[in-house]
Amino acid sequence: HKVHELQQKDMLPSTSMEGRAEGSLTTGDAAVPEPTIAFLPNSSEDYFSTIAINSLIRILVDSSLSMHHMMVIQTVMSVFKSLGIKSLPFLPQIMPQFVNVMKMNSSFREFLFQQLSLLVCIVKQHIRPYLTSILELVKEYWDTPLIIQIVSLFEEISKALHDEFKSHLPILVPQLLNALQSDTTNDRRPTLRILQSLEVFGTTLDDYLHLLIPGILSLLEQDEFPKSMRWQVMMELARLGKKLNFTDFAARILHPILRVLSEPNLPPELATAAMEVICMLVTQLSTDYLSVFAPMVAKVLSRHNIHHLRYDSLLSRLRGQNLVRVLVTQESATNLTSSPLSTSGDGDNEEQLSSSPSPTYLPIPLAKEDGVSTSPNYVPGAPTNVNNPSTSPGAAGSSANLLGTPPVTLPNDIVNTAQVGAGGKQKLNEHSLLRSWESSQRITREDWAEWIRGLEVDLLKESPSPALRSCLSLAQVFRPLARELFNAGFFSCWLELQDESQDQLVASLETALRSTSLPPEILQTLLNLAEFMEHADRPLPIEVQTLGVLAEKGQAWAKALHYKELEFQPTSKCVEGLIFINSQLQQPEAAAGILVFAQKFHSIELQEAWYEKLNRWEDALESHTHKLRNAPLFSKSPGSRDSNSNAASPVLGRMRCLRAMGEWDQLAQ
Repeated sequence: HKVHELQQKDMLPSTSMEGRAEGSLTTGDAAVPEPTIAFLPNSSEDYFSTIAINSLIRILVDSSLSMHHMMVIQTVMSVFKSLGIKSLPFLPQIMPQFVNVMKMNSSFREFLFQQLSLLVCIVKQHIRPYLTSILELVKEYWDTPLIIQIVSLFEEISKALHDEFKSHLPILVPQLLNALQSDTTNDRRPTLRILQSLEVFGTTLDDYLHLLIPGILSLLEQDEFPKSMRWQVMMELARLGKKLNFTDFAARILHPILRVLSEPNLPPELATAAMEVICMLVTQLSTDYLSVFAPMVAKVLSRHNIHHLRYDSLLSRLRGQNLVRVLVTQESATNLTSSPLSTSGDGDNEEQLSSSPSPTYLPIPLAKEDGVSTSPNYVPGAPTNVNNPSTSPGAAGSSANLLGTPPVTLPNDIVNTAQVGAGGKQKLNEHSLLRSWESSQRITREDWAEWIRGLEVDLLKESPSPALRSCLSLAQVFRPLARELFNAGFFSCWLELQDESQDQLVASLETALRSTSLPPEILQTLLNLAEFMEHADRPLPIEVQTLGVLAEKGQAWAKALHYKELEFQPTSKCVEGLIFINSQLQQPEAAAGILVFAQKFHSIELQEAWYEKLNRWEDALESHTHKLRNAPLFSKSPGSRDSNSNAASPVLGRMRCLRAMGEWDQLAQ
């Protein structure tokens, strides 16, 4: 366990962000768990997505990196789009941070609401557990210029939840009506956007028509409401009637519309929109329209000499249907009169009539279904000349053109990606990577820094993983992210490389590792990469001895211990190396165990220096004393400098031991 902790500590420079000037991904605000390869398939996109999401979350939780939060949110949404419905496991991690960033950052809150709408579009009904937090945000920022983005968010929630959305309407509808009445902007974009959203909400508004219809119609009679926009209000009302039943509110709708038609100098587009609303009511009321409203409408149209082709066509159909109904009723009555039952008394006759079948009502087909043009057309020479709707402002089939303002909609590629899930695995460009990893011409520290920076970015650029590629833009401006994703980017590309390209890449890495000018931080990065690939069961074909020496050079003692154990041989040099590394790791028990193991099983002669490295000064003093007794202080052979030096070594060793033990009297002797 202790070795594992130290191994993780050695890995820290590559997984944490160094230097507060560039930003740090390690923060005390929140702990983001690191995924391990042991728990995820090596080549699975889930693993790379987890790595990317966790790295991005660490940036979000760090308030000192708020200047990058906008790009981080954009990158997260790009990852979610690439994953589609597979992004659901990351939703519990993303949503709390998303909401927190929206509260903390006011400079790009409009963008955040747009991204939140996109998130709802991707995860659909799975946003349900987070609606409480979203509604709190909406309540806080409703009376702000963000109302257009908030309405777009509610549209996506409505599409995702369907009938479940009804439970939120008691709070939403009053807010929408209040916004309609309080909108004083010049272009009335919030008003038009709210009207457009009602069409999206659709049948969920059935229980609130008694509130919505008066609120919409009041816009037509407001003096301060721009008259040039009234046609947009009426066209939206006509479109809304295709989804909702307005029969109970026909009189309330018709009277304001007729007042509009009675205005002098009526603009053509306004007359067109008013007639579209009346045609919608005709379609809904069917034959009831003839007896109740047709005479009143006819008077207004006749007074102002207005003719409308579709309206006339609908009335003709209604009168024809009414005639058929009368004929069917008369035929039924005739059959009853001529039947044998009619010879009975009046009481029996009445009883038979009352029990006769009800008359058959033929439905009115819609104008589009029977080939009649739906476009209004005015008789030439009429004083009110209404243009053909194909050229009039309100004639477009989409509500975006209808309202004259482009709604906040999602691009088709985003919607398709959210529906079909993750795709987009691109083919690796080995030639581009070959230029990036070439290291033979690097000499100075600056050269190596440029080399590793370019390699980190290009690995993300060429990565087959859509999640890692999504992080490219942010990694180019925030290098700590590129450094953290270096191992994952390398691994994803390594899996796609041909054998020849893998050999070239390893040769380039070995050239970098053997360079005397390689900075320590880059050496540590490459050692971390070698350890990462070994954990992933894809070890780099680099000699263990080379990695061990480099690990000692970089003072990565846990790595050095690992490689030294892999190359273990029962030699004095290897045992001494293991003792030294364990001493650096502050593991004296392990070092002592190596000493006992070497003496017991391999009969290796113990050296006094090993005891000194273990701080076992008593044993070292005893060993030096024993060696001193068996060797003369000075050799009598002339010219034997090496022998004299070796003889003096035990004396110096005893002095070191006495000094360490504090035996000053013996040391003075």
